[in-house]
Parts: sequence; structure tokens; C-alpha cells
Amino acid sequence: MTHSDGQPTSYRGGVSFNWVKPRGVRTLLLGVGASVTGIAGAVMRLVEGVGVLTVLGFPAVGILGLGLTVAWVVTYAREH
Repeated sequence: MTHSDGQPTSYRGGVSFNWVKPRGVRTLLLGVGASVTGIAGAVMRLVEGVGVLTVLGFPAVGILGLGLTVAWVVTYAREH
């Protein structure tokens, strides 16, 4: 089955990153989850005494999550 323009009905187009728009709730949840994971992971790795690179990887995830969360809050404040 095809549309009037000849494309199949299952065609969705290119890759879309609409699910991580700064104003979507999914972005807030992803940011908070990444922040918590980064902080908890870093603390657990410090307690275990593993290598420095492993310990530094988790705060990097936490910082990215914090950036997503801050972007969501700023976008929400501007819209409301």
C-alpha cells in the first residue's frame, strides 16, 4: 500500500531526535536519571577503589545529565 505521493505507508523518513527536545518531559527524566546515575556510580566506584578513569567516567555522565535538566528547566521557564 502506498500514499498518493508513491511512498510506502511504512516510510518514516530520516532519523528524528524529536524525543529529546529540550521541552519534552522525556528530556527531564533522562537528565535526572543520568545525573543520579553519575553521582551514585562515582561514589560506588570510589568506595570500591577502582581506577581513576572508571571513576571519572561516571561524573561525566552526571554532568551531561545535569546539562539536560538545566536546559529543560530554562526552556520551561521561558515558555511559562
